[in-house]
Amino acid sequence: MKYAWVRTIYLYVVSLVTLMLMIFSASQLINLALKVWVFPEAGKVEEAQMKGMPGSFYPGRIDEKTGAQTVIDCKEKCGFSDEQKKQAEQWLSDYEQWKNNSTNTNGQRQLEAVRALSMLLVSIPVFWYHWLLISRERKEKMAEKEHEKIS
Repeated sequence: MKYAWVRTIYLYVVSLVTLMLMIFSASQLINLALKVWVFPEAGKVEEAQMKGMPGSFYPGRIDEKTGAQTVIDCKEKCGFSDEQKKQAEQWLSDYEQWKNNSTNTNGQRQLEAVRALSMLLVSIPVFWYHWLLISRERKEKMAEKEHEKIS
């Protein structure tokens, strides 16, 4: 076998890639399980980020909705321009739309789980097959070396 090293490199590369896929998929499933059952507050923060919450209207305020409403209510007294009032109203509109559209977090989590499980279901057999080939070839090479020592 003149180019046996090419086959060996191929087998090790495929095994490494599929092993990495298995690790990433398993870590994604663990991450998902931790967010759902162990640290649900972390999951809520991520939900808000995934759903595209409107950007901060009133930086430095914890309750941004109240900050935007304050700008609208206090336009004349506080010296806000018409443009600033329109921006606050637009932000409130975007915020309400975001709240109405952000209800399917379970579907998103199930989608993540399906992706991770499908990667695992594909990568495990591919890794297993290639690793068996590597093991078989190593045993054959060791048997050949033992046979050469005896002869």
